[in-house]
Amino acid sequence: MHQVVLFPVKKSRLNLGGSGSVDSVTEIGNHAFEGCSSLASIKIPDSVTEIGRSAFNSCSSLASIKIPDSVTKIGSSAFEGCSALASIKIPDSVTKIGKAAFEGCSALASIKIPDSVTEIGSGAFYCCSSLASIKFPDSVTEIESCAFYGCSSLASIKIPDSVKEIGSSAFCGCSALASIKIPHSVTQIGSCAFYGCSSLEAYRFPVGRVGGSRLKFLPLAAAALWQALTRYISLIKASVL
Repeated sequence: MHQVVLFPVKKSRLNLGGSGSVDSVTEIGNHAFEGCSSLASIKIPDSVTEIGRSAFNSCSSLASIKIPDSVTKIGSSAFEGCSALASIKIPDSVTKIGKAAFEGCSALASIKIPDSVTEIGSGAFYCCSSLASIKFPDSVTEIESCAFYGCSSLASIKIPDSVKEIGSSAFCGCSALASIKIPHSVTQIGSCAFYGCSSLEAYRFPVGRVGGSRLKFLPLAAAALWQALTRYISLIKASVL
């Protein structure tokens, strides 16, 4: 297996002053380009299957990157702190987006998560303050803790029926979030999941067949949701009795 760990300019043709390309590798190793603050673009070859932990962490000039269809895993903090990254396409081959993978990508405005993804790590899009829209695939079963914490431009979300759990602080600080629909499939909402969602006016919780005693809600700190949750839990208790 060929793994990128270090990149001597004379061998890799990588120009850390601006842009470059790397050939004939299957994995971009952990911390491979971390802190390359002048790196503006890079071409990832079709041979790469994994982008390692913190591979492009703090590449603050990286404005765009194309991830090839061969990649199946984006590691933890892979693009953390890439504050100039305005757009990125995640290919259908990716099954896992690691913890804090896009944390602090403050220029990222929209992203589509492909149907192949089954896991979105905690803090994956933490403080992506320009992120206005996101589409969840039906393959995702859990939105982990702090996944969209501080995404202050996120105005609306649709959670697919496949999701069973919304982690703690998952949407905390999403101050532009005006509406949300929680599907029947959700059995647990973590603490502070919607804390600080000050624009939230419309929220819909599932009614009818809800799984009886298997349904568990942990307290939400968001005042806008607490009253609705209280009513909802009362309905659940009444239906059990």
